[in-house]
Amino acid sequence: MLCSKGGAPVLENRVGRITQTFPLVVEASRSYFAISPFAIGKLKELIEARKLGLTREWKKTFDEVLSSFVKESYPCAELKVVFEEEGAYCWEIRYVESPEREPISIGVLLAPYIFKITPYSTILDETRRQLS
Repeated sequence: MLCSKGGAPVLENRVGRITQTFPLVVEASRSYFAISPFAIGKLKELIEARKLGLTREWKKTFDEVLSSFVKESYPCAELKVVFEEEGAYCWEIRYVESPEREPISIGVLLAPYIFKITPYSTILDETRRQLS
């Protein structure tokens, strides 16, 4: 329970020896360290918060740009939010130049980096799957 009290866990590496400010490290040596299983949830929360922080301002910008494009192009374009996952966002714009033509689909992905969402799938794989 000490993991959830206080700030973020901080690990330092000094001459092959890992020290800590919170009791998260179970064992440490030059070649490996083991983290307490109670710390895994806290570390996942910190990573997710960091991902959200990396894309927060860009998401606002993308929302404004995509929405203004759809408003200017109405009724030729429509915007759909495909998914929002741990700081990654995907939009789809369907655009048609004229009613006689086939609409084109434009996928937009905003992600802090390419990360795994399942053991076998990344955020890029999920985008491809959702947009196909």
